[in-house]
Order: sequence, then structure tokens, then C-alpha cells
Amino acid sequence: LNEILDNGVAKEITYKENFGPIKIKVIDPLNVPNDNYVIKFDSVQLQGDPEFDSPLINNARWYIYSTGENSDTVYSDNWINYFNEQIIPEWGISVEIKQIEYPGFSKTNSNGFIGAYEEWEDESNAWLSFVFDQESVSDHNWIRSGDAFDVENHGFDDAGHMTLGMVDPGQEYEKILNGTWAPYIVASSDYIVAGKPSSLYGTSYNIWHNRIRPSQYRISSVDVVITDDKSKWSRCPVIELSEYDDSEGFFNVGLSEGGAPKFGLRRHASVDKSGKVYASSGSGESDNENDANYISETGMGWFPGYAIDIETGERLNIAFGEDSRYAENNGRDMIWNPTSVYFSDLYTLTGGAQGDVYNGGKHVIYVWGNNESLAEDYIEFNSPAYDNGEWLRNTLEAVESDPFGRQLAWRNPMWVSIPILKYNFSEYDKEADPYGFIKSDVKYKLRMANPYSVDIGNRENIEPENNNWPMYKFSTANISTTNDNLDAAKEALDKINVVPNPYYGYSEYELSQLDNFIKFTNLPQECVISIYSVNGTLVKRFNKNNSITWQDWNLKNEYGITIAGGVYIIHINAPGIGEKVLKWFGALRPIDLNNF
Repeated sequence: LNEILDNGVAKEITYKENFGPIKIKVIDPLNVPNDNYVIKFDSVQLQGDPEFDSPLINNARWYIYSTGENSDTVYSDNWINYFNEQIIPEWGISVEIKQIEYPGFSKTNSNGFIGAYEEWEDESNAWLSFVFDQESVSDHNWIRSGDAFDVENHGFDDAGHMTLGMVDPGQEYEKILNGTWAPYIVASSDYIVAGKPSSLYGTSYNIWHNRIRPSQYRISSVDVVITDDKSKWSRCPVIELSEYDDSEGFFNVGLSEGGAPKFGLRRHASVDKSGKVYASSGSGESDNENDANYISETGMGWFPGYAIDIETGERLNIAFGEDSRYAENNGRDMIWNPTSVYFSDLYTLTGGAQGDVYNGGKHVIYVWGNNESLAEDYIEFNSPAYDNGEWLRNTLEAVESDPFGRQLAWRNPMWVSIPILKYNFSEYDKEADPYGFIKSDVKYKLRMANPYSVDIGNRENIEPENNNWPMYKFSTANISTTNDNLDAAKEALDKINVVPNPYYGYSEYELSQLDNFIKFTNLPQECVISIYSVNGTLVKRFNKNNSITWQDWNLKNEYGITIAGGVYIIHINAPGIGEKVLKWFGALRPIDLNNF
């Protein structure tokens, strides 16, 4: 983490066990050497796309080699477009590498969504909540997952691409942290057409939002952290989110401070980490991050935290919004300080027919992707990795009067949420500490499955180790087979088990209606398995002396007769190591002869 915060990127990403981009399984625990391995992609074929130079790998093969004394190399049997769990018996492992589609328009059940997690440093001080997505015609229907499409009024249509169809017809993205975070591609857009009901309070820029392609603008797995540690804060632009004036049926600028357009920069002096404005107008920009005019004297604030792309190891830019009409809801101070107020009293009393939607002052969080590597016509509008918000601030200023240019810049956000302060944390001394509501650090972990790709553009390594193609390293040191270690062998006895237990007439090991099978697992090479009834009668005995770590039992006794249902005692004796006793219950099904 410190490497990323200090340098903007980690040179090497280390994955937690079972959370890496490739699947390595132990298939023979007694034959796993203590070694280090490297997997490299080979024969890479890139996907062709006339709109841009795609980093997506259309197909490839791979090979794996040991870096230890046993420097063998194993080559893949298949291309990665085809599912294949390749077993490498001499190393006791299997390797599975399968190419997938980009999230959004993915044909998988989850549309690329893996999971999302909220982690508080102090659960008792969980001070932050969010606007929860709602369905149908609602001002809080802000995540447009699904397949709703109204040819007469598109105000509440679900998100779709102009040529590729609906983005998330299975509504997977509405489930992310109970509808509180969403990919930007499905965030609601404002809809204003003369003579038709307007749909306002959009969290995505409306022009050409339906042209965003996840293959160009990735939805990556990210960590978003909010903390009171100012050394980790992100300098960022503050976005004007004052609603449009739709009274004439057009996207006219509303009652924002300085007449700033929605999704443009706030027209307000920049602030420092204490929320203070020290720079006088016309003083220009500073390169000292402690100054209020750091990067620019206008339009800049600080987000109390950071975002990291855990797939690339890069720190990402963040922006947040304010609705400058609502000073009483902290919408005009350039500080990320959401309130706990959702609506005005009039809105509540009239059921939304009149009044205002505050949404805590609309301090909407936007996490921006690094798309600088894309080689397409509008390269100057592809956002970089974290640069203290400088690119975004300058770009939004340059296109403030150009809706076309603004929509190109607004293709780059990856994630969005609408924060709300919990009511019981709304009382704090704003003058003494405008961030006094942050009572505990919190991390939001948003996980998506992305396809394998190559490093191009700004991610391209000048002296690559594998042609900028994917490569991974792993070690079997912690799972390697240990020989002649009595203490380890005794500990391993605790892992011996019988499955399934209980057995209710069926197990996944059975291939036909005549089969009855259970397994004894995690067995040592040499052992004696004795199965007794509860009255002490020996039912079955196995003498095992091989490297296989399991033993099948067809639920028959020594005479080949199927046992009766009930409780059985299983005794495993491993000579020179120890003993293990298990209890097992089985309920056997009657033989089905109807199909004979």
C-alpha cells in the first residue's frame, strides 16, 4: 500500500490465496515439491477492433516452469478460450486458465460481478451510509440495471449501449452492497425532452452515455478507503451537481454558484485539507500540496481517502460532487462532508410532487479509471492514473462550454456512489474540524472479473520480461509435501474425514442409481481403516499402502452385502503416527428397479 501511495503504482501485485487471476489446485498432496513457479502467456492473439487498439487477448497459450533445481517446463494442452484444467501429476497440481468477457454485456450469470465488501476499522463508529437504489419511477432509481425500455419516455430506461444492447439485464449490479455502489456505466442520466416528464438527479453525464464500452473503459476491481489520515488523502476536482433548469424542455444551467453547468467544475476557490481558502484570486496555482491553490486556485478540494485499482496496482483519481444550491447541506464549501438529509420537508409532505432532493448535498463519489493507454481518436480525453486530479480538472475546464468534449471526459469513471451521513453522527464541530464526522476508517472492496489483456500505451514496459503479455509467479512452499516429519504427520491426522457425513441416500461420487459411495479423505500413505457397528461388530476393513490420499467405500460389508442405515464408528490406524476415530451416519435408499 505504501508503495502505491508513494509512487502511484506497485511494480508487482501479490494476491491472497484463492483470489488470484489463475487457478492452481493441489490434486495430489503427497507429491507437491517445495518450489517456485512462473506461468507465462505465449502465442498471444489480440482482439481486432476498428475503433481502437484493443489490449484484450483474443486467444493465447501458456507454459509453466520451475525456477528451482527441477527446471522442467510444461506447456498448455489447449488455448485459453477453451476450458481446461490441466493436471501436472509430477508436481501434484493442476492449472486452470480460461479467458472471459468484459463485465457489462457478459453472458455469465453474474455479468462479471464477483463480490463487494464493507470493512470498518471500528464497527461501533460506522458513520457512513448511502442512497439505496430504488425501482420504478423514483428519484432514487439511480442504478439502471435491468431491461426496462419505454419507447415513449426514456426517463427511467435501464442502461443500454446503442449497438450492444442492455448492459445488465440480469440486474446483477443493483445488488452491489445492497444497491449503494454501482459501475458508472449503469448510473442514471438526466432526461429532459419538451412535452414529456423530465427525469433529473442523474449521477452520470447524459450525452452519449450509451456509447461507453467496457472493453474501452474498464470496470476494474478497486478498493476505496475513507480515512482521517490526511497523508493519504486525494487531491481532486469538485463537480457541480446542481440540477438543470428543465422549465423550457432543455438542459439549461440551473441555479448553481457562478452559473456552473452540471458535471462541470464547481466555480469556487480551491481549499486545503482543512477546508480553508488561503489563496487570493489571481494568485495562480501552487506546487505545494499544503496550499489551498495546489494544482489550481479554483475547482479543487480533497477527498479524505484514496482509491486503488487492485488489478493493475495503480492509484486512481477520485472526484466528488456538490450541489451548490444547498449551502445548508454543505453543498457550497468544496469539502467532502455529506449531511444526513435526503429530502426537503416539502418534498416529503407532497410525496415528491414538489420540493427538493438533497441527497446529503450530493457529495457523489466518482472513481476514475486509468484509460490513458487506449489508442483511439480522442486520446486526450482518456484519463490517467492518479495525478492529483490535474488532468481531470484541466480537461473539465477546457470543455466547460463544449458538451461534446465534456461527454468524452465523462466516459472515464468506473464506480459511483451517493454518500449520506448517518443521522446520529451529524452533530460535530464543523468549525474546529470540518471532517470531524470521520470516526473510523472504512474500506469498500468492489470486485469484478476482467479478461486477460496485454500492457499497452502508458502501461507498456520498455524492457518487458514477457513481451508485456501476462505472467504470474507462485510458490508451493506452504503446501509442499513434508516427509519424515512426525509432528506434522500427527497434526495431519486431524484433517482425516469421511464425506458426505451424514449420508442421505446420495453422494456426488455416485454415477448411477445402483451406486453407493462415500470417501475417507486426507489419508496418510499407510493406514488401516476399520469400520464398526455401534455394538462393536467389524463391518469392513481397508489396508491402504499407496500415495492416493483417499479411500472409496461402496457401503458394503466384508461379504459384499449392502449395510443397513445407522451410525458407524470408523477407526483409522496410521502405524508410527497415531490413530483417529470418526462417527458416521448413513441413511440408505432402496434400490430403484423401475428402469430395469
